[in-house]
Amino acid sequence: MLIKSTVLALIGAFALSLNAFAGDASKQAAAYDGKAKAVLIYADWCGSCRILDPKIKAVKESGDFEHVQFVTLDYTARDEDAFYKAAKKAGVKKAVRSAFEGSSVKTGQLFLISPDGATILGKVTRDYTEADIAEAISKAAASV
Repeated sequence: MLIKSTVLALIGAFALSLNAFAGDASKQAAAYDGKAKAVLIYADWCGSCRILDPKIKAVKESGDFEHVQFVTLDYTARDEDAFYKAAKKAGVKKAVRSAFEGSSVKTGQLFLISPDGATILGKVTRDYTEADIAEAISKAAASV
């Protein structure tokens, strides 16, 4: 009887671990959706963000960007741990980390990132026109 209950307990534990693994895999699959990412590094106090954000919104609303996922990473609180946690949740932590390697987070930039979240395909700043932003996003989306 003891052996039977031990075997049943082991089978139950194995089944639970498989469910947990499947849950992690589905989270990873959700982050990797086959779409290029347009990631705005934003903060309320950032003047460049106030210039760039409306341009991005106008481009997003006017264009055909179903192959692009738009993400905003908020750095208003200047909390790098929370910032990188949000980047991880969005599936872009590797690329964002590489952008700021050796320096602090810099706001007012739009990074165009590969669907796997690992490679920066381009960068847009406040100096870009709406047409330039649309072209950069389209070019990044077409390169994947």
